[in-house]
Amino acid sequence: MEPGPVERLVLPSDPRAAFHARRHVEAVCQGLPADTVDVARLLVTELVSNAVLHADGAVLMTVARTPDGLKVEVYDESPRLPTVLHAQPPAEHGNGLRLVDALATSWGTAPRDDARRGKRVWFVLGRARGGREYVPRDQGGPAGAAGSEMCG
Repeated sequence: MEPGPVERLVLPSDPRAAFHARRHVEAVCQGLPADTVDVARLLVTELVSNAVLHADGAVLMTVARTPDGLKVEVYDESPRLPTVLHAQPPAEHGNGLRLVDALATSWGTAPRDDARRGKRVWFVLGRARGGREYVPRDQGGPAGAAGSEMCG
């Protein structure tokens, strides 16, 4: 698979943001296996919904095809880094990052890397060298770098 350019989308901080994010991911994912597209749509919905719910201001999403899959980053203006909650199902809230952790090849959180206040949460779908890997929130690396290090 050929890597592609990083596609950026600025989303409003409202409930429709996840819908627009899913549509954008579908367009970027054309030609990828259907199960990869489905997982990407689900995980984007979780990350964008969290950004809208827990942060103020616009949400920036970047999507890039990598040689082995896909990397998605969601930026918001809240400096609070999210954590995986270990709520007992069927909890109504608190399962989003558990889904990301279960379904993504790798993922992480870090402060924004574009000189703005806030954070980014990212995930990679594709093959990972040495298997699935979680990158701790303080080791998120620059945009594109973490995905290229873990997908091979």
